[in-house]
Amino acid sequence: MIRPLRPLTPLFALPVALAVGAGGCHSDRVIDLDVDRSRRSATLRHYESCDALAADLRSNVRERLRTQLLQERELLRDGGYVHLTVDDSREAAAGDGGARDGGARDGRQEGVDFSGTNNQESGVDEADLVKTDGYFLYTLNGDRLEILGVPEFGQLTAVSSTSLEGYPTQLLLDGDRAVVFSTIYAYDAAAVDGALAAVLLDEEGTPHGQTLTKVTVLALGRDRVAPTVEKELYLEGSLLTARRIGDVVRLANYGWFDVPGLRSWLDVPASVWDTLTPEFQRHAAIDEAFFAALAENDRVLAATDVDHFVPRLFEKQGGRLGELGLRAGSCDNVAIPEDGMAYGFTSLLTLGLGDPGVSVEADHVVTNFPILYASTDTLLLAEPAQDWWWYWGNEDFEEATNIHRFTLDGATTTYSGSGRVGGTLLGQFALDEHDGVVRVAATKGQWGRWWQENPAPPVTHVVTLGGERALSVLGSVDGIAPDERLWSVRFTDTEAYLVTFRNIDPLWTIDLSDATNPRVLGELHVPGVSTYIHPLGDHLLTIGLAGDDEGLDWGTTQLSLFDITDRTTPTLESSLPLTLGQGADGWQYGSSEATYEHKAFSYWGPQAQVAVPLSTWRYSERDGYEYKTELVLAHAEPGQPLAIDGRIDHSGFYNVDRDAWWDYRDVRRSIFMGDYVYAISDKGVSCTRLSDLALTASVVLRGFNDR
Repeated sequence: MIRPLRPLTPLFALPVALAVGAGGCHSDRVIDLDVDRSRRSATLRHYESCDALAADLRSNVRERLRTQLLQERELLRDGGYVHLTVDDSREAAAGDGGARDGGARDGRQEGVDFSGTNNQESGVDEADLVKTDGYFLYTLNGDRLEILGVPEFGQLTAVSSTSLEGYPTQLLLDGDRAVVFSTIYAYDAAAVDGALAAVLLDEEGTPHGQTLTKVTVLALGRDRVAPTVEKELYLEGSLLTARRIGDVVRLANYGWFDVPGLRSWLDVPASVWDTLTPEFQRHAAIDEAFFAALAENDRVLAATDVDHFVPRLFEKQGGRLGELGLRAGSCDNVAIPEDGMAYGFTSLLTLGLGDPGVSVEADHVVTNFPILYASTDTLLLAEPAQDWWWYWGNEDFEEATNIHRFTLDGATTTYSGSGRVGGTLLGQFALDEHDGVVRVAATKGQWGRWWQENPAPPVTHVVTLGGERALSVLGSVDGIAPDERLWSVRFTDTEAYLVTFRNIDPLWTIDLSDATNPRVLGELHVPGVSTYIHPLGDHLLTIGLAGDDEGLDWGTTQLSLFDITDRTTPTLESSLPLTLGQGADGWQYGSSEATYEHKAFSYWGPQAQVAVPLSTWRYSERDGYEYKTELVLAHAEPGQPLAIDGRIDHSGFYNVDRDAWWDYRDVRRSIFMGDYVYAISDKGVSCTRLSDLALTASVVLRGFNDR
């Protein structure tokens, strides 16, 4: 379990100042429109009593639903029906990769002989759809794990194909084990597995449960020809990300509270909208529906115990599905921020892969939708302090982000304090920890509030936090790039690099050598924008979108190389637009996954080469669909101009059937091995010699569409 910093008393329930009479008409009851709130602390409270936890969870849900019902009431009384829905989708991150060698063989070394996943931190391997140990390629393809052998660099052989349950999305390697993460949707449960149907479907076969994340631990065997299932786990919620440090894997999952019967809408009789209905009667009916919804929610919540809130974890053994009783009746593996009013759980599932077996531990934190960062000894969980509904009636409040810190020691996770910064975070690269100091780049303002006429414009700041038992602000740089959006961030040991944008792209260099006095060192304005920053010593290699003084060219991906030898005066050393002939004859604009997914970006230091996937397509009634999907190789060496070295074309895998629309048609990943590069797409894997771009081997894959 997550070890608490210290014993904490349960979160006190926020009062709901809304009187609901047991009977009589609506006029006997009072609707309290007060939604005033106060921020206290982001500190996590742990629970020794499941009853106390259940009471606080009910209070959280009741207040959120009360606010939603008040919003609905106001809209209906104004004469227009708007059914409010929540967009629960969020966005979902150096060197030559940080994954350690699989350990099955000696000789080939990652970072020297072959490249791995482009990880944020050295020593922390991030789950991805492609992995390698230098001797085999492992790629998730449709509902299968395909393993391809690399007997010698430049060669490629099909070794095995293992069917997996659900929709596999990411995997990690550890020696002779693979850990595969899949998504199982409730509407697929009956067709996929009878045992799962009992969990996800009601008696009539209607989906009522959450999405499940399945964790499959595979014993690969030394020759990889027949992987076998070692452990199967199912956790309620959706996969956020996973990390491996040594032989410990940590999975972060997120699930919304799933309590059937709760109402966030008002059931108003259709007759009230008759034009002859007096306004006072219409308002009375709306208020009556409000009280009825509130009373129904109170009834449902009173009958809901903690088991219906906390995500369930199951294990399959011998074809039977059993729930793991990790709560043990004490609920000490659940925590809530002191002023937390979130509507979901972040679950941290820890797998110890050391011999002889696989240990499992689950912990849950009540949060809003989070961002996760991990170094070898620290895990940071960043979440919006409040969700969208909290601001209704509180529009002067600016967004804030809670930062929860955990210390990692093997499979032990210890809570070590929380802090709060103003603003919102862009993604995992906006978080960092170095020598005990947490560094955060956040955007302040109310710029995301679409319902306001004049929301406060965005402005970026960099904050340092520290402390043994809580995260307190040590220093900050405020007022960076007013009215500009933050597009990318990268922290190094003593510096931060930021890219903001409005019409042109300012690159900012920030000195963090003194955590109590961070300061801006330099600034450079160039056209276009960088969405990912890759440090190369005294240079930065970036990828993003081309542009000019008027704005962005959304159809052109661009590489840029910045010289930061003098941090006070960074310079653009070279830029290279990457094109695929789009913009004419019906071609759609070109795009690259590497502009928003850092694991699609591959830099190989020994060859000073960068590999970037690039794709486009067009359709004509005569010829059908035509695809152009390539892996572009560019020379990226400090002191020299960026230049195209060649292109590896996978279009032939997809143009065999012009009537087909491929869900995944791009080159997704690339791996350098010696003097060769392997390109992996949904329909095939190819190996190309770098010296002359000759194809030396290829394997056709079935693809996502052939499940």
